Amino acid sequence: MSGDTTADVIARLDVSRAQRVELTVLEIGANDAFQAVPVPQIEGNISRIVRTLKGCGSRVVLSSMHFGEGFLPAGNEYTREFNAVYERVGRAENVGVLPPLLRSLYDKPSLWQSDGIHPTARGHELIARDLLADLNPEWKE
Repeated sequence: MSGDTTADVIARLDVSRAQRVELTVLEIGANDAFQAVPVPQIEGNISRIVRTLKGCGSRVVLSSMHFGEGFLPAGNEYTREFNAVYERVGRAENVGVLPPLLRSLYDKPSLWQSDGIHPTARGHELIARDLLADLNPEWKE
């Protein structure tokens, strides 16, 4: 849900346990970063989410996130540490890590809502296109 943090997802994991989900594409952590939650806490929460979902029988793929310097209020060192979380969790939890879902939108202001954080409907179309290609490299438009 929009605005969710990793802690919010953990609080709702019981719902996921009750469902049979074959594949989970997990993109979470940006709202934690905007709130300057300590990076080790974010990393631990994402690892916990991944382990829980895998324990429910779901295959899990992480979508990485990448923020440029000067974007996060906590500073550039925090940003570098945050950007590295997804590869570390992927290795530690033995799950795939996709490129950032928002990569096709970064330099296109018209694909962002007025808040500058959430994509427009057209932006979501590009995200879906990229995700499909990431999950199935043989897919062609």
